[in-house]
Amino acid sequence: MPRTVVAYKVFLASPGDVKEERIIVKKVIDLYNQIHSCDNIKLELLCWEDSTHPSFGDYPQDVVNSQIGDDYDVFIGILWARFGTPALKYESGTEEEFYRAYERYKNGDSIELMVYRKDESISPSSIDVEQLQKINRFTSEVGKLGGYYFTFTGENQFQEMLLKHLDMVIRDMEKRTDNRRLQMPLTTKSKAEEQIPVTTGRDMWGLIEYNEFIVFTCSEVKANIDQISYLTNKIGEDMQIHTRELDMTRQNSNVLHTKSILLNAARDMNKYAKEIDEPNSIWYAKYLEAQQAIKEMLNVSEGLVSEKEWQGLVADLREMNNGMGNAYSGMRQFYSAVNKLPKIFQPLNIAKLNVCNKLKSIISNLQTGKLFCDETIEYIENKIHPLKD
Repeated sequence: MPRTVVAYKVFLASPGDVKEERIIVKKVIDLYNQIHSCDNIKLELLCWEDSTHPSFGDYPQDVVNSQIGDDYDVFIGILWARFGTPALKYESGTEEEFYRAYERYKNGDSIELMVYRKDESISPSSIDVEQLQKINRFTSEVGKLGGYYFTFTGENQFQEMLLKHLDMVIRDMEKRTDNRRLQMPLTTKSKAEEQIPVTTGRDMWGLIEYNEFIVFTCSEVKANIDQISYLTNKIGEDMQIHTRELDMTRQNSNVLHTKSILLNAARDMNKYAKEIDEPNSIWYAKYLEAQQAIKEMLNVSEGLVSEKEWQGLVADLREMNNGMGNAYSGMRQFYSAVNKLPKIFQPLNIAKLNVCNKLKSIISNLQTGKLFCDETIEYIENKIHPLKD
């Protein structure tokens, strides 16, 4: 049957030099929607890439303003080394977008403004002193207006920070009585169909089905993580063998043999990158399914599961979180070792880049998985604590 979903719109504003961070914002919103799907909450991203089309107005930024409008709940602004192209009355389109949002806030609209500044080194040849001065002036003005902005130093830190902040903001909005709610019927039925109860997915699951599903899904998660661990240990052993072979070759100064060893090393590294791709995707998808199922099970298990049993599950989740933390640290160390490999031979350089990209994906998944695990633990504890009242 139809259910009500609360939809919050998020507007992303930034100059063009933070492309990676814009991608991260989209990824974080997708992840947020996955983990909160059973909570009937959805975030919708508004950005010029996906929410505008070519057209004409008084000036280019006016086209963006008119097409995106002001009907959004959260403003996210990101700055780094460039402030952007001047608009009609402002130093950049990003500044104009910020002040449009700020005017709404000042007028009492229910809107959250979140501003972030990337604090990473810039290539000397890319430094534009005038652009940096404009950014410094703007962030100073934000402070004078009562704004509290955050800085970050890397993609992983930004992803973790943004996911946490969005969760805090949406929770606060959920508590407000004047938040905007959007009805989203997920199914449409004819009069004939309305006379016949129809259920899909987990609508009619009970405690037994949820238990079986969670146990099975968690076993799949473990199997795929174990596969990644096995493959990572194997490539580590293979690279040690190739290193010893290279040490022996250096004594003989045999260039052809050296190239042969490096080609074998590159082949093994590319094979590793290919083999870990699937288990990485599977464990992460199954992990998210398990987290959602745990929340759903809590909602249908009132009176069937004791608080002590839920505390036992919390302990298991904390143990899982610690395991992901250890895996995260290990993968970061392995990534650092691979990334430091010297640029000796083109095929090996390409393989190194390939492996590093795959490892970054695994590291990101582990980091986000830890955050989601914390979210589930908090969700459980918020549900069971009233039992003590």
